[in-house]
Amino acid sequence: MPNLLFVCTANLCRSPMAEKIFGKVLEDNTLPALNWTISSAGTWTTNGQPAEKHAIKTMREMGLDLVNHKTRVVTRQILAKQNLILVMENQHKEALQYEFPDMSNQVFLLSQMVNEDYNINDPFRKHMRAFRNCAQQMYGILNSGIDRLIHLI
Repeated sequence: MPNLLFVCTANLCRSPMAEKIFGKVLEDNTLPALNWTISSAGTWTTNGQPAEKHAIKTMREMGLDLVNHKTRVVTRQILAKQNLILVMENQHKEALQYEFPDMSNQVFLLSQMVNEDYNINDPFRKHMRAFRNCAQQMYGILNSGIDRLIHLI
């Protein structure tokens, strides 16, 4: 069973949205989501906070549920279970590779799934439009990059 972790800064917006979006991508591509463990965490957060309200609303608009999400901090124990770790920004990648060098070959920028190298902008404290754009961008990357992602698992 493949284990995939999405990581952003606070685990309030991007990584939990990516977690839900990837489940949708698996369904859209008729790949069995039940065979995957998909989760998210943050590099700089506290445990147990709910997702940002605009993130919840954006996911609801896509038919996805983020209401029960609770933030969690990235730990060695969480990372050790993963086959692949997808981060939103170069600083997340660098932080994880520095703190956990033995796992650095499992850490990729989300944009690298479509052979690019750019950050996914953080919509936190911005208008709904920023959340919708972020979600659409992540869906596009995950949908287009599904073959590369599966290959890396």
